[in-house]
Amino acid sequence: MRTLLAEGRRQLPELVATLRAAPALVRRLVLEAENRDSLLAVQVPRLEPLRAELRADARRRDRTIVASAVLILGGLWLALGVAPWWPGAAVLAAATGYLLIRD
Repeated sequence: MRTLLAEGRRQLPELVATLRAAPALVRRLVLEAENRDSLLAVQVPRLEPLRAELRADARRRDRTIVASAVLILGGLWLALGVAPWWPGAAVLAAATGYLLIRD
């Protein structure tokens, strides 16, 4: 405990100097934050096309995942020999067509 107090007393002048510099540091950080906000406001219109592209990519990815799952299910239907066979073939053909013809 004594070493802890001695160490604290030794670092006290450094702590006081840091606290004296804190208001200037806070003021500088606030000014930088204000400037950053104004820069972001100018760049926001540039971000909208990127966001739209990300949404379109997500939709394509989701559709591909669903079509792939349906393709697998159609293949399983046919592989297991479930009667009637034509629903499996129809699902398999629809999923394959979607994956080949999608935009």
